[in-house]
Amino acid sequence: MFGRRKKDAPAESKDPEKGSLLEKDQFPIHDGVSDENDLVCENVPRAWFLTLVMLGMSIIHFATPLAALGVLFAGEKEMTPMCYKYEDPVMFYACLSTGFCLWTFPVVAALTVVFVYAKNLLDSRLFYRMMGHDVLMQFQSFKQQVFTNKFVAFTICYGCLGLCSFFFHREGSVIGHLMRNVAYLVPIGTFFYLLYSKWSTNAHVISLPSVYENPPEGLGTEWFRGYVARAIFVTEDQLHQAVHTVFPTLANLHNATGAKVTMKQYIGMLLTVALAADKEIHDDYDGDIKLAGVHGWQDWLLGRMYWVIPIVFARFCEDERNERFQRWFVVYMMWMVFVTWIMLVLFVVVAAYYLHINKVPWDQNPFLFFLKFLLVPGSTANLVRTMP
Repeated sequence: MFGRRKKDAPAESKDPEKGSLLEKDQFPIHDGVSDENDLVCENVPRAWFLTLVMLGMSIIHFATPLAALGVLFAGEKEMTPMCYKYEDPVMFYACLSTGFCLWTFPVVAALTVVFVYAKNLLDSRLFYRMMGHDVLMQFQSFKQQVFTNKFVAFTICYGCLGLCSFFFHREGSVIGHLMRNVAYLVPIGTFFYLLYSKWSTNAHVISLPSVYENPPEGLGTEWFRGYVARAIFVTEDQLHQAVHTVFPTLANLHNATGAKVTMKQYIGMLLTVALAADKEIHDDYDGDIKLAGVHGWQDWLLGRMYWVIPIVFARFCEDERNERFQRWFVVYMMWMVFVTWIMLVLFVVVAAYYLHINKVPWDQNPFLFFLKFLLVPGSTANLVRTMP
């Protein structure tokens, strides 16, 4: 794993001070950040390898939750609560809402898988870039983000709400319905396990024991001890807040002057804020106000995406390795766009069909309105005709 490879072209600018923002920037460079370590960068997974692995894994696991959707279509009468039988409006809408989540959650779960692997791709790339500058990162675990991360909390609540639909089956017990619908629960349970195991990148990057056992060729374990001794440790939460503090400033300076920073300078500024002894800089910081002041729609959009994106896609950072990764990430982005469109159409079709099962008239079905925009003209009418 850590055998020597052919050396690439230098990733950093040949003249790191040329066009630098250091003279105007308010954040000094952290002393512990070193020049990019070629021994590390040559022996960690490359951009193309990371992209293809994550793409392959997402394609494989993407289909797992959709198996539950096939089970629903095969046994729609047994698994779908007949909400139209409830005369109480509260019970009717409660039943209708939980059944809606039951039917559409496999689609949401399949799309979630694609986004989770995109997150892993970005996190892994950032981990190895930081490692190349003698910085070790610790990402938060799934348990730490169950209630703090809105995306995770929404996904879990959506799935649990769908399972609550079994309470609205009038015939038989809830346990009996759960036992009879194991074919639906197995793919959903597999998805939740995948979400739990794949959310954090800590378990998927090269660990320090692996580096110790397989050091770069010809260096031995002494190199590893020296690396660990000089390495800087930073957590995901610290770096996350630092990005939202440093990125707007550098983006605005770049838009005003056109100057750029190297990856070493950018990481050094992030660590200065992340490891600052005076934590009031984080307590007084308002992310919305800071990002609202970013000039330029590209930087404004980057600042509102996943927090790793402003690091690896920053326009003001001049770095060849980042540019190579950006080109390869476009491949995964094409897959994400394709899947998002297909899942959006499938979500609307499934939702419309579920309301049809519960005897909602087609002229009152709101999802047919969306189908007219998502499908070619005339296809909506043909779809309605094929439904029983």
